[in-house]
Amino acid sequence: ALKGVGPATASLILAVYTKIIPFMADESMLGIWPGLSLKYDMKMYLKYAEALIEKCDSLTMNEDDDLSQDDKKDGSDNDEEEEDEDGFALTPWRLGECLWIEYMMNKEDKNDTTN
Repeated sequence: ALKGVGPATASLILAVYTKIIPFMADESMLGIWPGLSLKYDMKMYLKYAEALIEKCDSLTMNEDDDLSQDDKKDGSDNDEEEEDEDGFALTPWRLGECLWIEYMMNKEDKNDTTN
């Protein structure tokens, strides 16, 4: 272990490098669990990462079901996880970034209505 490097900092380093591992950002964690008292420990990070992985899996399964119907029509049989035609693949990191953006947009909307 490195002194001063906890799960949040380590997840940032890995997220930037891999673009798969989710960054432990307050806003994206609150996007999953609004009002949660945040803790910055490994147990919380693993719970957060698992929630993102499960959501990615469920979204990908739904997409795969839609694609498998198209594959049956064109005769292809490809079970490998691939990027779509735009080069986009849903990862826990991308989903975490989306949650961060949604949280910040909602926060900004609330600020606009109170001013």
